Amino acid sequence: MLTLPPELLVEIFVLVLSGWKQSFWELHMAESHVRESFITAVDLSRVCKLFRTVALSAPILWNHVDMSRDVPAWIVSAMLERSSQASLRVEVNSMTDARILERESHRIKALVYYRRDERERDTYCMPMLQELYIDCESRSRSRQVPFVSSEFLLPRLRRLSLIGVHPRHASPFLLPALTHFRFYLYDPIPPLAVLIRALGNMPLLEKLVLGFDSDSVHWSSEGVQEVTLPRLRGLEVHQSHTACAILLRYLKFPASTFLSGGFTFFDDEMSRPAVMSAILSKLSGHGLLGPRPDIDELVITGASVCDSLRLGSTIEALKDETSVYSSSCDVRGASLPINEALRCLCNVPHLRFLSRIRHLTLQTPDNTINEIPEFPSTRLTLRLRNLRYLHLKYAPTLWYGLTRLHYRLAADPIPHTAPMPFPKLRYLDISNAPFRSKPPCIGTVDLGDEDFIFQLRDMLKIRRDAGVPLRSLCIWDPIDFNGEEDAQILKAYVEDVVEFGQTSPEPSTPGEYSDFEPT
Repeated sequence: MLTLPPELLVEIFVLVLSGWKQSFWELHMAESHVRESFITAVDLSRVCKLFRTVALSAPILWNHVDMSRDVPAWIVSAMLERSSQASLRVEVNSMTDARILERESHRIKALVYYRRDERERDTYCMPMLQELYIDCESRSRSRQVPFVSSEFLLPRLRRLSLIGVHPRHASPFLLPALTHFRFYLYDPIPPLAVLIRALGNMPLLEKLVLGFDSDSVHWSSEGVQEVTLPRLRGLEVHQSHTACAILLRYLKFPASTFLSGGFTFFDDEMSRPAVMSAILSKLSGHGLLGPRPDIDELVITGASVCDSLRLGSTIEALKDETSVYSSSCDVRGASLPINEALRCLCNVPHLRFLSRIRHLTLQTPDNTINEIPEFPSTRLTLRLRNLRYLHLKYAPTLWYGLTRLHYRLAADPIPHTAPMPFPKLRYLDISNAPFRSKPPCIGTVDLGDEDFIFQLRDMLKIRRDAGVPLRSLCIWDPIDFNGEEDAQILKAYVEDVVEFGQTSPEPSTPGEYSDFEPT
């Protein structure tokens, strides 16, 4: 490296130092923040005479001033001197004597401040400030923004992160030119109308991160109007399913952001269905800007019983068998019991969305059941009027709900007056169903005393007699199914084929058994 030109050495040194620095969005709340950039710069200057000459002549190597630890004043002075007039990135805490920075405040481009006590500090004018990160101790009684004076304009401020700052003290920094905004809110939570209005005044926002101390957010939507964020590329919400659902409802942003993983939600505990319901609403087109694909398939993984849910729910949307949206990686801690999924589908604001759905899969992790919800016959079946393929995997609440929906049709005293459920349905898949089992006894719900196979047979007969028979019935991983004998019971009422089998067959060769030992 001794033969390399100084310009190239400087670039190499910058890359080395950048490995010790954290970007704006990588900074997180912590009691200690280890920063080694200035030590590394000193080390580089001590390698040899050439390295020292190059390092001391490159101000860019000395512009990251970390005073958040016990740093001797002479080192800070040396760094400020060696950085010349380069813009500064400064890290301080509430114990830092920042008077040494007073003459250099006009050079500060990025400021990170960790506040761990209640003492007030001097504030400074920073006209060049572009990034501001303030982390106040959670539950701090004094939430005033420290170090930075709100009395002076911050015309260049673009990235703002506030943790534990009182909303009243934060308001002077919520500027129209912000492109990145992170706000972790503790009590008191500002009214919804105030927060939405503030976001509406930031039309250049590209990334928005909002965190809440708990799900104790009680917002009223009275007087709240939708706001448009046409440049938003990322929306991230932590902890509150209520806040997340309301934000999805009132924020309009590009469809490409939502469909490409730009929206994320994280909650430490399983939340109620509000978030997943809001996601379905977004998929229908509510509050999305720009072109979006005509979704023709939905896969919803929920739960049979809300209080027994252990795994998060997921929603996947497809177009021509290609996934265009999946919540599996970006939404954590949101639940959607399978019966709630049906209600959510009934309430999506755009009716054309459901009319385009041709394929629908509803599944649950297991066969846990303690209630039999009704299929919302009129609203759901009329909206899913073009549904051709339905797959029920586990989802025991829906097997019986589907057959009982047809029973009500057969019981109509005036034949052919009630609409046929899913009139264009031609393909039905049922997975993991117990065919030779009596229906469970759930409260006062009368499910009859016939095995499920005979209830399914009656449903198929009702559809055939109405002139809308199924073309195909596929039975996967059946329980208590007597093979071809039971298939014959159903075939008479299906137009083409009744297929049954195992989707995950048992190992068939010795090499596939984990305990196989060759002789």
